[in-house]
Amino acid sequence: MKAAQRHYIVDAMSSLGGMPIDFEDACIDFLVSSANKCIEGVPGFSFVIAKRDPLFANESTTRSLSLDLAAQLRGFEKNGQFRYSPPTHSLLAFEQALNELDREGGVEGRAAPLQAKP
Repeated sequence: MKAAQRHYIVDAMSSLGGMPIDFEDACIDFLVSSANKCIEGVPGFSFVIAKRDPLFANESTTRSLSLDLAAQLRGFEKNGQFRYSPPTHSLLAFEQALNELDREGGVEGRAAPLQAKP
């Protein structure tokens, strides 16, 4: 019998892009977020940032074709395509939102104007 392995999954739907997240210090294996909220894109899709080893270690345990993240990643790396029709307008808005976040100095730069002045 294979020993159970603990993985750390973080729900960052509302926080990614709005606060620093240190994956290594927090021992995060999987982070789930959305294109909108603090990233300031439009609603339309969610995504997972995952460490490869834990993702592929659990590859045979998925029970959903549409939520098989390992198969999606393998296919994307092979042919650059999504397994199903992508939300193209949301992806373009997400790219623009990430560019704007970068131009503002990342999470720290975006938050700076909100910090109290002495």
